[in-house]
Amino acid sequence: LNAGSVASGMQRLIDCVEIWSQAHEAMISSGHLLELDMEELVIADKHVFEWLREPATKLRDIRDAIESRDHVMLVDILRYEMDEFLEGWEKMLEAYADYVQGMGVAA
Repeated sequence: LNAGSVASGMQRLIDCVEIWSQAHEAMISSGHLLELDMEELVIADKHVFEWLREPATKLRDIRDAIESRDHVMLVDILRYEMDEFLEGWEKMLEAYADYVQGMGVAA
């Protein structure tokens, strides 16, 4: 987006949202299959539902920037805020996989 390639940047953003959606669904589905209380389960120092709700805020910010055609704001969100957010999600997913493996369930 910063280089002026809005269409390409938007497609990459759509791809990222779809991947996040699949990860979100996998967390919910696996928790259900393993009969985990996702409201009580704490992974990487946060309740799982907190991890699952966080992206909604980021996605709303992104949506607002897109709707207002504020590409500078959109680039700032994607460049500065999303890195930290995604690093947290990566750690959470790794910790969740470790937790499931610790239950004696093949991940």
